[in-house]
Amino acid sequence: MNTFRGLDELVKNEKKKDYPIKGVWSHIRWTPDFVTGEQIAIGVMLNVDGRIYTQFIEDFSRLECVYDESMSDYAKNIISLIERTLRINPKYSISDQIIYDVRGFTQGGSVQEILTRLFDRAVPIGRPHDAPDTTMRFQSIRTSNLWIWLKRNNQFIL
Repeated sequence: MNTFRGLDELVKNEKKKDYPIKGVWSHIRWTPDFVTGEQIAIGVMLNVDGRIYTQFIEDFSRLECVYDESMSDYAKNIISLIERTLRINPKYSISDQIIYDVRGFTQGGSVQEILTRLFDRAVPIGRPHDAPDTTMRFQSIRTSNLWIWLKRNNQFIL
């Protein structure tokens, strides 16, 4: 008995699909402050046969909520600098604060479809506050009932 029959069928069907666009994608992150070491995902890059395509944050409202307006101005300048640098050499980062993290192979029906899919998944701070699609957001879990049960049953988690 083949326990992987469903998986086997899925792989066979996947192989039948013909994706016209295939490339390697990278996550673009920025470290605004070396002291804190925080990295902010600001965009994605797609390399298709040596041609570079990018998508960056356009709505800075979430960034302004976390930091302030001056940080979004700083991010806009950084993105502009990255775009200019990528035209010259896509493998060269002008600063240790800008990280091009090559993630691997991807494929899809069009460059824009791939960039949008990757951006929505890898750059959550780039979505506007009032984004109607919430499927990519993390779901919160209500733990109050768990804590009540633990307390009532003298169970403690350290």
